[in-house]
Amino acid sequence: FAVPMGRNKPWGTAQALLTARDKVTGPMLAINADDYYGTEAYRLGAEFLRSPASGGKPEWALVGYTLRDTLSPHGHVSRGVCQVDGAGYLTSIKEHLKIIEAGNCIVSEFPAGNKTMAGDEAVSMNCWAFHPDVFPALEEAFKDFLKQKDPDGKAECCLPAAVGSAITRGQARVRVLRTGGRWFGVTYQEERPQVQASIREMIASGGYPEKLW
Repeated sequence: FAVPMGRNKPWGTAQALLTARDKVTGPMLAINADDYYGTEAYRLGAEFLRSPASGGKPEWALVGYTLRDTLSPHGHVSRGVCQVDGAGYLTSIKEHLKIIEAGNCIVSEFPAGNKTMAGDEAVSMNCWAFHPDVFPALEEAFKDFLKQKDPDGKAECCLPAAVGSAITRGQARVRVLRTGGRWFGVTYQEERPQVQASIREMIASGGYPEKLW
């Protein structure tokens, strides 16, 4: 594969994790570096990774947050809305690029076209629990991605799409671990003071260490 002329963007979160395949030999959590996930997310992920394997196909997990708890008062957000079966396993993730709270309603403007959402939907904030058997699936997904046309040089191979491909191919099952814990990140500059205040509040209450290391 030859990198297209002018391509300067990263290749996406699936490729980012794939670069660690020679270093990571045990269970892992994969997260966004610029998000705060809360202690419950790590507890749920750790409990899943410590549990005995069920046998059969590989099994991974996704920590699913409640949509209404991840919205911003400052504008639209993009969220991967999860479809979950009756046994608690992920069947698909559909990316909604424009979700906003308007009055008493939560509306997804794209791709559904002003679809009203309940607010209790499980959404992915990219907090995954994997075993090393995820790497062959990521490599296959990335190779497929590189075969696709990318006229503007901005397409990315992202974890939700790569995991979704593995589910569709029957390569793995993904359990959705629902959490009511706090998540926050800085989507808009205006959110920075709110995030800083939230962290100071957690430090004062003893729920977060003042010095991480």
